[in-house]
Amino acid sequence: YRDWIDTIEREDLPGIPSKQAGQAKKHLEECRQVAGRMEGSIKVVGENEEARIAFQLANEAMNTQCVWAGRDQLTWRPFQLAYQLLALESLSSGDHPDREVMDLLWFPTGGGKTEAYLALAAFDIALRRLKYMASGGGTTVIMRYTLRLLTSQQFERCATLISVLETMRRDRPELGLGEDLISLGLWVGNSTTPNKLTADKEEDPGAVQLL
Repeated sequence: YRDWIDTIEREDLPGIPSKQAGQAKKHLEECRQVAGRMEGSIKVVGENEEARIAFQLANEAMNTQCVWAGRDQLTWRPFQLAYQLLALESLSSGDHPDREVMDLLWFPTGGGKTEAYLALAAFDIALRRLKYMASGGGTTVIMRYTLRLLTSQQFERCATLISVLETMRRDRPELGLGEDLISLGLWVGNSTTPNKLTADKEEDPGAVQLL
């Protein structure tokens, strides 16, 4: 990535009109900051044992869920790995300044965006449990979608990953993923899921009794 940045600066930047050169230089500087963030994550995974183990467990879980879903063995595309490396360092440190940054992952439909962010979710779930043990459970990731069909589709894919992680936790206690279940929930509105634990059918026809 740094080689590409240097090539753009050396070969393309001189030919950019002067009124656009300032913005181009700003973009290149942002690219260098991104490269630095990725290098920072590589360093964390290489030097921090908890982060390294969490990264390994996340990759194992992602690979297994691909197999469970009937797809080939997991192979990361460069943008997927780069996106993970943008966030791994800040996920590993509660006071990291990059926790104030919102990273936008844009890629055409079917390109693999879901796998990229699910890998980060798996990393964070594993890391919290490795770092904080009994207090590392609880709500770790919130996923929000604007369309119900997309929500249901994404829930299925996330459910496979969570099932893999829970199987790893239950069957391999030596991994250190704790005693609490790794689970997930879904809420897509009253017509599909209940809003209340108990409700009068006449008062709320869409509600169900949960025992």
